[in-house]
Amino acid sequence: WPGAASLDDALTLSLTGTEQKTADFSLSLLPVVMGHVTAPAGTDLSEIVVVLYEAADYSEVSYTFAAADGSFSIHAQPGSYVLSAGEGSELVVAFSEELQLDTGGISGLSLPLEHGGTISGYVLNGQQTPLAGIYIDFYVSDDAGGLNWVNSALSDDGGSYTSPALPPDTYYVQAYGEPDYSSPWYLNTDYPEYAETIPLTVYDDVAGVNFQLAPK
Repeated sequence: WPGAASLDDALTLSLTGTEQKTADFSLSLLPVVMGHVTAPAGTDLSEIVVVLYEAADYSEVSYTFAAADGSFSIHAQPGSYVLSAGEGSELVVAFSEELQLDTGGISGLSLPLEHGGTISGYVLNGQQTPLAGIYIDFYVSDDAGGLNWVNSALSDDGGSYTSPALPPDTYYVQAYGEPDYSSPWYLNTDYPEYAETIPLTVYDDVAGVNFQLAPK
């Protein structure tokens, strides 16, 4: 109140036992992002979560669940966003291109989900002690000879990790141990050009992609 966009710009109201004041609000409908999720036959689309992220830093803005027919809608302030679908499911997470949301909204988006494979293993230190909380990052090469990040996993208390469902491709895998540990590429190299790659097909679970991290 009175119509400020943030708490810092708002005004306060002082109330006493003998005084009444009103704070009137005028609400306007936010623009909406609408589309459909598609998935292999037998998928319960109403269990698929759709998440809206800030494009600049991938901070979460809002989320919703798709309807039984796969349709979804999310309201947000005008801005630049990225949309995802399928997080937490057994399907490969789908991401949209960067979206420019204005007052007219966006409709007709399609987020297709598909089956994939997984990569799993353990993260240990030099004494073969499991390391928890280590990120495992999965990359594929791009047309320019660089690497594109696809997804990440996190090692548990026993040092084990399993990737989210990943689309079929050939993967470069890195354990990210900064700031306390080294961050080697598989298989124990400091640079991706010397890494051993992991071919992955649908329904694969490539196990034994293990890492040994050295302290900094």
